[in-house]
Amino acid sequence: MKTVVFDLDGTLADTSGDLIAAANACFRAMGEGDVLDARTDAGTALKGGRAMLRLGLDRLGRGDDEATIDKYYPLLLEAYAREIDTHTVLYPGAMAAVEALKAAGYRVAVCTNKPEALAHTLLSRLGVREAFGAMVGADTLAIRKPDPEHLFETARRAGGDPAMCLLVGDTDTDRKTATAAGCAMAISHGATNRPLHALSMGANATWFTAHSDPKTARKQWIASIKPRGSVTLDAGAVAAMSKGKSLLPAGVISVHGPFGRGDSIALLTPQGHPIGYGLTRYTSAEAEIIKGHQTSDIEALLGSPGRAALIHRDDLALS
Repeated sequence: MKTVVFDLDGTLADTSGDLIAAANACFRAMGEGDVLDARTDAGTALKGGRAMLRLGLDRLGRGDDEATIDKYYPLLLEAYAREIDTHTVLYPGAMAAVEALKAAGYRVAVCTNKPEALAHTLLSRLGVREAFGAMVGADTLAIRKPDPEHLFETARRAGGDPAMCLLVGDTDTDRKTATAAGCAMAISHGATNRPLHALSMGANATWFTAHSDPKTARKQWIASIKPRGSVTLDAGAVAAMSKGKSLLPAGVISVHGPFGRGDSIALLTPQGHPIGYGLTRYTSAEAEIIKGHQTSDIEALLGSPGRAALIHRDDLALS
């Protein structure tokens, strides 16, 4: 089944006003007043909360203050949750397009890097949540855009075929998602009336042709990500992965962090030689606890059930 997957912020709805207001609430809490302007900073707002905090701190001469960004990001989310739909509006024609696609037999879904609970609340208050067969947020899975699996799983949850899905987005993150998925991509003039129809009729656009299949493209994307840490493996794990197996905690000798779930980490032989990269399903703190242990020990060690593999074979890119 063909599926059209939509980004949310900046694609279906203009959420910039409420996002800017939430960021300014943080700056007021710092004693700085309203640092951002909804009229001129909307583009940054649609890149997410951390981007807004970083822009504001940069204007205050503190653009590299990551500790302050980490401190105020949860407060930004709280402020945003309280006033999530004060200024937000759906773009004209957005839902008409969604309904037309459904009438034509397409599945439709939302894939967003907004936290799932906030995305669900916003779509519900806008009265359109039930229009979509699936909605996958930033924290629904262990990964998020631009990891193409975020897009593929959204298509699956909508009842569609990941190999027959189209992503409609508005930012560089969406472009990178498409590229990592091995998709052909077009950048067109969005102000044109019925831009997709215009494309089909030969309108000017910049086309990026897929040069590999989705699986190969994803491996290439994983290999291109800067690793946040590394793990040293025993010889058995190295041999197993070379035969297409996943990396299990039992094969890990040491952990070098910090890194979080979904981060890229380097894979090292017992001699310290890099053999590839992978997207981890555990944080460095969790990996430190379960390293060298059997999968059956994970629940007792962490206090809750976990994934069998530290890195699934689909998330490995070996040299």
